[in-house]
Amino acid sequence: MRRIHRLRVTEGSQAFAVLAAELTRRGERLGWLDWRPHSPAWAAASAGPLRDAVVLGVLRAVRVGEDGAVAMKPRTGPAVLADVIREYFRGCLAVLVHVEEGVPGDPETSTLPTLQTATSPPGYEVAFGTGRMNLSAVELCDRLRRPRPFAIDAATSGRDGS
Repeated sequence: MRRIHRLRVTEGSQAFAVLAAELTRRGERLGWLDWRPHSPAWAAASAGPLRDAVVLGVLRAVRVGEDGAVAMKPRTGPAVLADVIREYFRGCLAVLVHVEEGVPGDPETSTLPTLQTATSPPGYEVAFGTGRMNLSAVELCDRLRRPRPFAIDAATSGRDGS
């Protein structure tokens, strides 16, 4: 099974519409994970009756509507990012892990490459370790098909921000 790339984002999902469209055009899948493992109030507010059912001990509670489905299941311990990615995002080339801007760093997401929109040139900026790249949606999709998409090599010469 190929590796699912994880990218930390703070912008809303609409900021990545061009990336999602390009991946879809190529037959690839992109996932979105709203990562708030330490916010029980958020889970209670967003799931309501689903959370109530889970507290009763059901295996899984699901709400289905015209636009999609929302599922909730009990957790016995702290959320582990790698486990969540493996369980819910099989088949995705990449998952955008949305974290709240200004919230103290979560050790599970603080080391992920950060993806944000860039205005000059239009596209995306990826920050990783000590590197930085400005990429179009097409270039980002090409890189995400690699095992190590943000390794600095001859193909990134002049594009790594150094």
